[in-house]
Amino acid sequence: MLIAGFAAVNSGVTAAGFFGLREFVVSPVLTYTAPWPQYARRREELGVTKFGSEAASTPSPSSSGDAAVTVDTLRTNKLLDSGISGAATGGLVRGIRSGRAAILPGAAMAGVACVALQYAYNRATMARLRLLAAPQPEVAGEPQPSFRERMFSIFGVSQISEEEYIDKLKKTRDLYLKRISDLERMHAYEDAKAAARRGESPKKDDLEGKGGEN
Repeated sequence: MLIAGFAAVNSGVTAAGFFGLREFVVSPVLTYTAPWPQYARRREELGVTKFGSEAASTPSPSSSGDAAVTVDTLRTNKLLDSGISGAATGGLVRGIRSGRAAILPGAAMAGVACVALQYAYNRATMARLRLLAAPQPEVAGEPQPSFRERMFSIFGVSQISEEEYIDKLKKTRDLYLKRISDLERMHAYEDAKAAARRGESPKKDDLEGKGGEN
């Protein structure tokens, strides 16, 4: 547990030293001094000029074209920054741990590793941008069922349209109306039989049944 904690703290300190050195020392110095296109683009984005040159009131079209983002710019983005910062951080850490003799090997190893990792990150960024820029094919087909419809189908409940629901209600209504009519006829027939037993003449409506009016 103690070894894992020490390793975590050591990694955190090394990473903080690397990124702090790159973002606050190496990258600003290269932005102001380096002549390459990616640093010219950074100067244009920040609105600053190269160290030792006079400030221009408006950027020229040629300088704007040179500072445009290209595939090569994306591929080599911050490679030099990461290499210098990694070499400085790795040499410092190895020197503190193992003495002066380990400074150069540590700097070389850390510099190469940081350049390789930065290059892999740049390639991944380019792949993501290509994927986002590629036109998405339109897939023609039936719409996928919603989550609610899938849940209904799991429990054996089928969803019907509004027209089908109205037709079902009409059929149910007609069935109940027919049942009511049959009950009214039966009731009228029973009344007629009861009146005949009492010696009364059944009414015409009782013989025909109330349902006959419908």
